[in-house]
Amino acid sequence: MTHRPLTVGDLRAELVGWPDDAVLTVAVPDRSAPTMVAMLPVVAAGYGPDLETGSDPVLTERFPLTAAWHDSCDGVGAETRRDR
Repeated sequence: MTHRPLTVGDLRAELVGWPDDAVLTVAVPDRSAPTMVAMLPVVAAGYGPDLETGSDPVLTERFPLTAAWHDSCDGVGAETRRDR
């Protein structure tokens, strides 16, 4: 199966109706066990001091979301593994 990149518009549409305090997570597939994923919390959105753009962030065509491993985010949305 092929996937196309999710756009900001796609994400905005998917978030309709979700409460403002819902934690965002990213499901990262495990390459060695394709039916398993690590659920990582999103801890930052957009360009900031810790993320180099390489160009003007206003002119870029990508909007970054930053995920963190569970030991660096105070346990919020801690990593879990589950079958897909």
